[in-house]
Amino acid sequence: MCIIIDMTRENLSPNIGEHSTEHATDLLSYFQAEIPEDPTIRRDYLSRVSSDDFISMLQRIRQITETGEATEYPFDGYDVVTGTLLPPNYDDKPKLLHATWDAVKDILNNTKYDDQQALDYASVVAAISVVGVHPFMDGNSRSSRLLSYAVATGGQNPEDIQNIISRDGGDFWKVRTIPEISPHSGARNAPPDAVWVRLGEYMTSEEFLDSFHVVHVDDLDFTLESAPSLKEAQHWQLCDRKRRAAQLLVFLDIVRDNPSLPLSQHINERRMVEKVERYKRQVAGIKREIEDAGSPGELLYLQDWLEYNEESLRHGQNSLVVVRSILGDDCFELGKAFPVLDQLLANQRRQSNYFLDKPHEA
Repeated sequence: MCIIIDMTRENLSPNIGEHSTEHATDLLSYFQAEIPEDPTIRRDYLSRVSSDDFISMLQRIRQITETGEATEYPFDGYDVVTGTLLPPNYDDKPKLLHATWDAVKDILNNTKYDDQQALDYASVVAAISVVGVHPFMDGNSRSSRLLSYAVATGGQNPEDIQNIISRDGGDFWKVRTIPEISPHSGARNAPPDAVWVRLGEYMTSEEFLDSFHVVHVDDLDFTLESAPSLKEAQHWQLCDRKRRAAQLLVFLDIVRDNPSLPLSQHINERRMVEKVERYKRQVAGIKREIEDAGSPGELLYLQDWLEYNEESLRHGQNSLVVVRSILGDDCFELGKAFPVLDQLLANQRRQSNYFLDKPHEA
């Protein structure tokens, strides 16, 4: 049995905003006024920010991207859906954001981490959690990227800010949502006991299993045909939203402890190397085509295509360097385990052009 929910752009919200860079200067001014540039001072400042002030900061970042005004944008993500999930219930979102910042502050106050390390960890956890909560109808990813960037760097570069809020901002500064927890996958690499204890605090095992009746598929009309009744369908959706909230709480528990676990399936050397080799072949093939180009128009097209593939090749090569710089040269050896926060950081940076465009030593 399943419910199929329409996830087409037209049905998500009548007010889906364009990715305008109009207010990049306003965002820069806000960060310059609110976020210290020096890492040591920034860490100390953010560690003393209350969860209420964090929520206000998030709302102001969202509002500035919309209007340029540093006022608090309302949490309007009542029944919001995304292409792959139902976020937590609206009433749960404020307490989940409070829990998020409490975990972030624990990371910032952890004396085992140096200043930049603590800020990098905090930026990744905050962004993943905000996307998981989805407090706004639109602009959640942009807001989480800006928040993450400001925590990690101080948010002082106008060109970076423009890139982050552009249509391709997700490629420039990658943000992922929280890991999936299912009856089949457990919690990916999370300790099973911790997962089930935490889930049990939030929902029953029956509710957890009922949550998997909900299936989200792009471009299909909403249907209740497979549900016994509207009431049952609504119950399934409620269970799914509760599971999303429980997953976030589990995630926050894990990042606080930062255990060393086997390398995530998302950081896969074979796939990364195959991508590099594919782009090498494409670059070589395009160069041969350029030699035989029959017209100026064809030559221009091939040169543009070559530039794109050379950039993709460079990014692929740098992604391997980035992962190894965080996890170590031997990170892909079997049996290795790595701190969860280092894995999250490596996974973000290997997919973010902000880091891949920087010079790297092979």
